[in-house]
Amino acid sequence: MKNFFLKIGKIIDDCKNIFLELFWYRKFSAFFIYGGILLNGASWFTLWQLTKLNHEIIILHYNSYLGIDTMLNVGEGLYPDLFLVVVGGIVILFLNIILSAILLYLSGILNEKKNYSKKEKDTELDANLLGSNLILIGGFLTQVVIFIYSIAILFVN
Repeated sequence: MKNFFLKIGKIIDDCKNIFLELFWYRKFSAFFIYGGILLNGASWFTLWQLTKLNHEIIILHYNSYLGIDTMLNVGEGLYPDLFLVVVGGIVILFLNIILSAILLYLSGILNEKKNYSKKEKDTELDANLLGSNLILIGGFLTQVVIFIYSIAILFVN
């Protein structure tokens, strides 16, 4: 039982170190994570401001062939369809951060920091580290698209 708690403690310490590495020490990943969070917050604010305008109907989708496809009646009070895309963006951002942390852990970045000094560091390409960065870039680009979507809805209405 003692080994179990030691292993759990080591896993918790590794998780803390990985998330510190991801959110703080690695400027590249921190930029994309915090940028995605800011863009998602801006999307929430934009759509919330849209609900404060005096519209009874909000146009959610416009098709160039048929015209207006999807409308939302704001007069009823509840309108979760308006914020569905932004909630999906939060889920995607959270999943991308978790997957990026797993790949960063698999790249062995914690072991390199413990074993090597900065002078002896290898500049070898690691597929897990590259995958971690690409996942974060994809999550950031998803937030950019969601922000453009919310701005487009604001301009259409």
